[in-house]
Amino acid sequence: MSLVSPVQIANMALSHIGAKDTIESFDEASVEARTAKIWYNHARLSSLEAHDWTFARKRLELALDEEDPPVDWDFRYQYPADCIVARRIVNFAQYNYRNWNGAFHDEMDAVPFEVELSSTGDRRTVLTNMDEAVLLYTRNMADTYVFSNHFVHAMSYALAGYMAFKLTGKLSVKQTMEE
Repeated sequence: MSLVSPVQIANMALSHIGAKDTIESFDEASVEARTAKIWYNHARLSSLEAHDWTFARKRLELALDEEDPPVDWDFRYQYPADCIVARRIVNFAQYNYRNWNGAFHDEMDAVPFEVELSSTGDRRTVLTNMDEAVLLYTRNMADTYVFSNHFVHAMSYALAGYMAFKLTGKLSVKQTMEE
């Protein structure tokens, strides 16, 4: 776990791009603070989505959606409100089968599913043929105290990439941060 604040992550990003100044708050009147405030949440969400971070991983038995599934799927489930990205449907048959050295067979865990909008287009749903489906997903985590150190590092570079051109005027700095 990391014990950093959002402002500290923003200051790390500023450091990555070679900014001379740091910020005390996202609400101060500096261009650095205004730019960090614009991009902070986007950098957090995109960094969470980019990798299956264990600190943000959640399992949830999905609730059936009120709408029937399309003909090529057996079940339509409600998409969890705190879900950034659906990673996989857990295949409980996997837990009953182990190879000779006790390791799980990853290929047995692949349960087909799709994320699709409802017919009214007002909500996301999960389509699968798995009854009583359990979704493994990345949860929307905003509390920095649960962020791993690796996530903070990755997010600070993502934030630096988003802020770099505005603060330095150099496309090369932006490209370097994004790499």
